[in-house]
Amino acid sequence: MRMHYRKVVYSTLLGVAAMSTPALAQDVRSVTFGVQATVLHDTNVSRSDAATAALRGIVREDTIFSPAVTADVLLPISRQSIYLQGSVGYDFHDKNTQLDTENLDLVGGLNLNFGPCQGQIGGQAHYGQANLQTVTLVDSENAIESRSIGGTLACSRASGLGVMGTVNKTWSENSNAIVSGNDSETFDATIGVTYARPALGTITVFTGYSDTDYPNRILPTQASGYETTSIGVSFERRISSRLQGVVSYAYTTVETDSLLPDSDFEGSTYRLDLTYRPSERLRAEFGVGRQVSPASSLGGLYSIDTTWRLTGAYDLGSRIAVSLGTEFASTETEGAFAIIAPVLADSDSYAVFGAISFAQSERIKWALTARYEDRDANVPQYTYTRTVVALSTGVAF
Repeated sequence: MRMHYRKVVYSTLLGVAAMSTPALAQDVRSVTFGVQATVLHDTNVSRSDAATAALRGIVREDTIFSPAVTADVLLPISRQSIYLQGSVGYDFHDKNTQLDTENLDLVGGLNLNFGPCQGQIGGQAHYGQANLQTVTLVDSENAIESRSIGGTLACSRASGLGVMGTVNKTWSENSNAIVSGNDSETFDATIGVTYARPALGTITVFTGYSDTDYPNRILPTQASGYETTSIGVSFERRISSRLQGVVSYAYTTVETDSLLPDSDFEGSTYRLDLTYRPSERLRAEFGVGRQVSPASSLGGLYSIDTTWRLTGAYDLGSRIAVSLGTEFASTETEGAFAIIAPVLADSDSYAVFGAISFAQSERIKWALTARYEDRDANVPQYTYTRTVVALSTGVAF
């Protein structure tokens, strides 16, 4: 499957937790380039029911071939370092050739380390075919281009008080003229105070602000943006040599310029991540969270996303590893206005997945992955099931 690399700021809550972590040791030079190829079979590329797929001119079951060039580079410069990670490739569909498109995922920047402070200045770029559930009922072609730049800074010691901050700007654009109303620009910033004790862990009190605009929305019945403010606390601790966790909680408010009633929001957002490693070979991870994000469905304003995820992995030896997992996601889209009905406003999806990987050598690796999804939406057109099986191989140089 297409690879996705970490964002400059994954989210406000996780960003706060990450910034409270003590500075790592000096970076080690690493330069790795490679090529990879993936063959993926999807029983429902339309992510819709059969009638909607036919209306769009989509064959639901398709096989996709995705070759790509990859990079993973870390270059130390004194105490600082330059990094670049990502892939550039192309998706070839066997049946739905109209969905063939470039795909790009790149993240790069500068890691900073001076005195008791560490930080990062960087950017991210993505380009690829949009999830088809975000496109109109009569069209299927829409490439999303997103870009972001930002920075993080944390100044703290192993014990005592510290400060942290993040700032980020993100742009998202759609190639489909009808969906261009979902083009967005988001600015977000977070500041906080940390307190660390080796025996206790690290606690951070923070406040965050974000402003999202939809510059292409011109109808008076459509909201052109919203502002989000939050205040909260996060706590990170290594509970034992086998168990560690990060938990964040914030009280969040969303104010919109929508003419629709009850478009604003006040409530809790949170994130909990636990990692358990009873042995060198076995590890398990659990995460649950709730956050506010720009809406991806046509006509939406913002979404309240609630997710939980449980995964386990086991190394059968030095070359073979297996993993299993399950996840649930619930999305409630607010401020939706039906430009083209029906509008995808609410959905619940459940998935189970697994993988087996084989390292043929230090340079050549194989992976076989499988995933089953079951989604229930507020409109039947976007209710679906799908099974995805993918075989990928990569060669590093």
